[in-house]
Amino acid sequence: TTHLMFIRQLLSLMGTFDSRFRGMTFFKTSKGLDKTLSILNGEIMLDDPTAMSAVSKLSGWLKLEKIVGRAGMDHKEQRQIIERFRQGRSNLLLATSVGEEGLDFAACNVVMCVDGVV
Repeated sequence: TTHLMFIRQLLSLMGTFDSRFRGMTFFKTSKGLDKTLSILNGEIMLDDPTAMSAVSKLSGWLKLEKIVGRAGMDHKEQRQIIERFRQGRSNLLLATSVGEEGLDFAACNVVMCVDGVV
């Protein structure tokens, strides 16, 4: 599934970047973003034991933030999330179209697009 491929990509990145990782992942829909966030937070279990083991490994490494466009989050909240990302208090932003709305993001060493995740 797309979730499993995304989790495998994150595991690979963990080995490559370790603590220097700063990533942004764009989702086509907020539904896909929310489901992926719930999986990575351990709130939704996948049927694949290998995937769940990977999620467990990632949980100590990833510091997740969700950032969505104006319809779901006001500008002040968006700025606070971006500031935490700049400070290193989060290292992976899961985003919808907000990245296209003129917000200034800190440098990322990885940008991923995940389409069709539901």
